[in-house]
Amino acid sequence: MTKLSRLNQILAFTRPASTPIDFLKLLVLGYARGHSFDSSDLISVICQWLFPSLVIQPHTMHGVKINLNPSDLGHLISFQEIFLEDCYDLTLVPFTPKTVLDCGAHIGLFSLIAAHTYSTAKVIAFEPNPNNINYIYHQLKLNKLNISLLEAAVSKEDGEAWFRSECSNTGSLQVENSNSKDSYRVKTVNLQHYINHLQTSSLLLKLDIEGEENLLLPKIIPYLPKECAIFLESHNGEDGWNQIVQYLTEANFQVRQIRSRYPYVDGFASRTK
Repeated sequence: MTKLSRLNQILAFTRPASTPIDFLKLLVLGYARGHSFDSSDLISVICQWLFPSLVIQPHTMHGVKINLNPSDLGHLISFQEIFLEDCYDLTLVPFTPKTVLDCGAHIGLFSLIAAHTYSTAKVIAFEPNPNNINYIYHQLKLNKLNISLLEAAVSKEDGEAWFRSECSNTGSLQVENSNSKDSYRVKTVNLQHYINHLQTSSLLLKLDIEGEENLLLPKIIPYLPKECAIFLESHNGEDGWNQIVQYLTEANFQVRQIRSRYPYVDGFASRTK
């Protein structure tokens, strides 16, 4: 990366700034995005000490606060996707949902923007990673928004499963224990049954569940309300994406691809009747 492109990367992070203080905090985030604070060099050690966490108020959120760890690459990537790249553009949703399900909530950023945008909706976040859960609780303390947190992964069945999380934003369910320090048991919730029991007339669903989407979509589609919108990330390249498109179009969803960065594809689908 050239010095000019690096400078542009840092400055891009300041676009959501609402105050001069936030501008400075976002400069730190932009710098951290290209120079990991989670290393042993002197600059990283100093930055870890100075900036263990940052609380920012993006101007698009009108006073809603978000708490981020500049040393966690997953936090930086999620912030970039949501506030710089607009991967969850809620203007695409053609109705006001009564319920929002955030499956794979990470540190709760999508839940925050959904709860802020749809003040009367019931927002429910699913997240199994205990470190991420702590951050979501901190977000809830910072903001008085209508968000419920379920400390579990969505799955095909209720119970428990092995979960592995090498990074804060890449955890996934495992068939068996990988004998890694990053593997542990988590609760699972049968998403098909959960949606069926909701009995909601309109739903906004976010699926960022690291490969489980191809297993769960065919099971949950018959239980989705007629008025439904879905943001999702697929895996396995274009083949995985094309399979998801088939599932959704057969159920009368209009589907669009938002971006592709092999093997991941982000997309949006909606139907109103």
